Amino acid sequence: MDALKSLISSDSIPTDKDPFDYYKKVFDLQKSLLEHEQLDIPVEHHFAPGNYARECFLPAGSVVIGKVHRHSHVNIISKGKVTVATSEGLHEYEAPLTFISEAGAKRALIVHEDTVWTTVHPNPTDTQDLTLIEADVIVPECEVEAFILSLNQEKISCHG
Repeated sequence: MDALKSLISSDSIPTDKDPFDYYKKVFDLQKSLLEHEQLDIPVEHHFAPGNYARECFLPAGSVVIGKVHRHSHVNIISKGKVTVATSEGLHEYEAPLTFISEAGAKRALIVHEDTVWTTVHPNPTDTQDLTLIEADVIVPECEVEAFILSLNQEKISCHG
């Protein structure tokens, strides 16, 4: 769990450093967590015209690593309390809370209380095929670096 301590220490969260510092640390943490028994996280899928929502139950005491998403999306914490590490620092989130997650975010969560976390994604084709939805929503790990570089290039060109 040294990787977790390293990730959440306030001086390890990059500010204006290499944008990959945080991603390298969170992927190292993810790799070390895979060496331990994995929890079965119950997921409920909800579909509405043009939208897909993924509702997860996160048990107290767990450490959860999220995936990198291609698009900004709505997050709803309807129950619970977590500490969240992002590339921008540490945050305490407590239900009820709704916020927007930016494209490219990858989070590491320490779950303090049983938590219900829902992500709402656009689903323009109205498919209920989770494989197709995930291909549109999630950036495969082997593509994360190129994806983050492309996001940073977009920011530079928009502001430069």
